[in-house]
Amino acid sequence: MGLEIIQYLVLNDNYNYLLRDEATGTTAVVDPSMMLPTMKVLNQRDLRLNYVLQTHHHYDHVDGTPPLSRLIPDLKVVGPKDEHKRFPCQAIELNDGDVFELGETPIRLLSVPGHTSSHCAYYIESIPAVFSGDALFTIGCGRIFEGSFETMYNSLQKLADLPPETKLYCAHEYTLENGAFALSIEPGNQDLVKRLEVAERLRSDNLPTVPSTIAEELKTNPFLRCDSPEIKNNIGLPSGSEVEVFEKIRKMKNSFKG
Repeated sequence: MGLEIIQYLVLNDNYNYLLRDEATGTTAVVDPSMMLPTMKVLNQRDLRLNYVLQTHHHYDHVDGTPPLSRLIPDLKVVGPKDEHKRFPCQAIELNDGDVFELGETPIRLLSVPGHTSSHCAYYIESIPAVFSGDALFTIGCGRIFEGSFETMYNSLQKLADLPPETKLYCAHEYTLENGAFALSIEPGNQDLVKRLEVAERLRSDNLPTVPSTIAEELKTNPFLRCDSPEIKNNIGLPSGSEVEVFEKIRKMKNSFKG
């Protein structure tokens, strides 16, 4: 027995995820953007929803939670403890490192602030997999709205330290856009070039580029490669610290027109 992960596209580029513990049938949804797409998948699979796992409070991650809670009275919403005032209907509050049991599947909350002050990720060691919300993306990372550059850098390092085989399930299909920026500052990275070739084929067939793995991100994601001499030279910080490099490339990405 294990965990079934059902991935589906919502809005323009959001990925939502249903997690079903195969031993008990207990089911959770991660960051429901809308109610109807989630209910459609649940009905197609003949599943009953038990939990919502929220990573952060932005509308495209929580707008489905209140209507789901009204429709399913015993639905329980899980999220970080210090975010309960902004999370709709939150009932189960977790601190960094706390473990939530989805049936027989342990899920650990990882605090990864920066995009928002209380952003979290959900790590499942048994697969292994991490649901990173808007913290770590494929070949990218989220904008910094409520934290410092150092805070966000440290959060990304926390995710980078997960086992290399960990599958990265992020919340958006941004691989090609992020890859164009990455290539602009590290054009000599052949792992990146090859990865983008694969991603372009997948997207031309309307297939997702998510999940990736932590190993892939370490080889191709510039925000996890702030020690790269090529990146440092290309952005004019050959002797800059990793946090300084991170700040520079995050600011560059904010205004990048691929």
